[in-house]
Amino acid sequence: WITPETDLLAWDPAGRHACGVTGVAGVDLVVESLDEAERLYDRALGLASRRIRPAPSQTGARSFHYRVGGFDLGIHQPSGEGPMTDALEQEGPGPFRLVLSTPAITATARVLSRRGVPFIETPRSLDIDPSAASGARIRIVSA
Repeated sequence: WITPETDLLAWDPAGRHACGVTGVAGVDLVVESLDEAERLYDRALGLASRRIRPAPSQTGARSFHYRVGGFDLGIHQPSGEGPMTDALEQEGPGPFRLVLSTPAITATARVLSRRGVPFIETPRSLDIDPSAASGARIRIVSA
């Protein structure tokens, strides 16, 4: 824990992945109350100045996002039926989805298809079927 990350990466650099994923773009959290989350993240943690306007939501949720360095932190309160509502009811508030980045989303989709990895494609992302990812929810977006 005392060795700087830059030293660790110099000794053991990140590998190249066949699907082209280059890193973690963010994480999406699901919450019961967006107003309470806003009070925590904006006021208590001081992230108000890092709030960004998110792309239109296709998640059936009210949402806001923060940009922290190169990382996107999405906060979502479900507003209807769907996977976020199900996750909140079954697991409670907390992490919902890991968001990975790739510089070539079309090439990534081809690799996933060739390897038989089921996913749903939207204009901006690829959502890996959780059954193919040991139950994890993974979204891949363009870098």
